[in-house]
This record gives sequence, C-alpha cells and structure tokens, in this order.
Amino acid sequence: MPSRRAHRYYSRQLFGRDFDDVHQAMDSPSRWLGPSHRRIFHSYVDAAILAMLVSKDPDAPRAAAFHVLLDEMCSANPAYRSMIEFQALYDARERRRSRTGKSARRRGR
Repeated sequence: MPSRRAHRYYSRQLFGRDFDDVHQAMDSPSRWLGPSHRRIFHSYVDAAILAMLVSKDPDAPRAAAFHVLLDEMCSANPAYRSMIEFQALYDARERRRSRTGKSARRRGR
C-alpha cells in the first residue's frame, strides 16, 4: 500500500492540491485494522462519500477514487509501488529544499 506521502504527491500532480485530509480519513482505520483497513472506505462509492464529508473541494471525490486506484495498482505490482514511493520521496525533498532556499547548485552539485 502506498504511503500517504505518495497519495499526496499524486493528488498534487493530478489536482493541484494534496488532499491530505481526504487521504488521512481514508486510511484512518489502519490504526486498528492494520493492512486490512482497505475493507473500509476503499470502494469507489464509499471513498467518494467520505471525501465529500471531509472536504468541500469538488475534486475531493476524484482524489479519493484515485487513492483507491493507486492502492489497487500498488498491490498488484510491487515494482510500481517502489517507483511511486521514490518519486514521492524525491518530490518531498525538493519541496523541502525549495522552502528553505537551498538549491542543488548552491550546495556545490
């Protein structure tokens, strides 16, 4: 299952916003159900309804549906999961670096 960082990254890529509140709500049952948490809120209909309850953004149901799709794709292909986790990690580091004003050029790379 992809990390929340990966879900946020792809939401930013597709919708221009990370929808962290939606992803957090969808994965909240993992605290007590562990990997079986996908039994709750991980059908396309349930995900869309939860997204509408959590966020007023009209793209929230689509972000929730993509959350479900990304979970399914990563479960089916672990190599794909590794790739998206790498992309999300790289993006997080670049975003952090841009907020602090450090660039690769200034660090001597």
